Amino acid sequence: MTKTHKCIAAAAIFLAGLSVSARAEIPVIDPVRLNDMISSGNAPTVVDVRGGQDFARKHISGAMNAPYHAIAGAGLPKDRTIVLYCGEKCPLSHLAAKELAAAGYADVKVLTGGLDEWERQGFAMEAGGLVLPPKRAAKWETVTAAALKKKLGGGEPIVIDTRPAQEFLAGRVPGARNLPLERLKDLADGLPAGSELVVYDRDNTRAVRALRLLAEKGYAVLELSGGLQVWTASRYPLETGDAK
Repeated sequence: MTKTHKCIAAAAIFLAGLSVSARAEIPVIDPVRLNDMISSGNAPTVVDVRGGQDFARKHISGAMNAPYHAIAGAGLPKDRTIVLYCGEKCPLSHLAAKELAAAGYADVKVLTGGLDEWERQGFAMEAGGLVLPPKRAAKWETVTAAALKKKLGGGEPIVIDTRPAQEFLAGRVPGARNLPLERLKDLADGLPAGSELVVYDRDNTRAVRALRLLAEKGYAVLELSGGLQVWTASRYPLETGDAK
């Protein structure tokens, strides 16, 4: 086992021992929000905490490289937001965040899903000094809560709620089907072919993941603009309990 692999294994063991509450103390930022900040010219300092070879292979456009084991001595600015990332299942960004917090950095966040989710979203990446072409992202339109309310009851579209079952039972768009995001890949195969689907979740990142998965399976998908928050704010009816 190489030294790098031993370090990663040790980090994984360390993180496995952390309590859920300790992990929750590390602030996170989703790729959509980070990309919006970068696009608006309000980019934080984005740091790839993987090794140099992995960084050279591909990384977020504009990111700097500071391996996690040397992060505290990397000279990062303390007066700016720091966003750390590695891979989707990699614990190193969380370890690096704790190191920076201990060193007095007040605004440190970890990128949700890491480089893997960033790439799935089709956002800008580089390899070495070369800009990588983004993946062709699946596209979909949105539908307003008012427009959806008018359509309900006509058999189309099929409304998909991808939140966990407990949230679905507590309140949902009338007639919605519950296909939790965590099981959506398998459950989606049972949807009628050629149907128009309206999708919503509790937050935009989850909704985008669900929409992309369904679009890639060939379904015509629409995003409920504003999600369930706008639906309830508009005082439109909700269903509760088990689906009829």
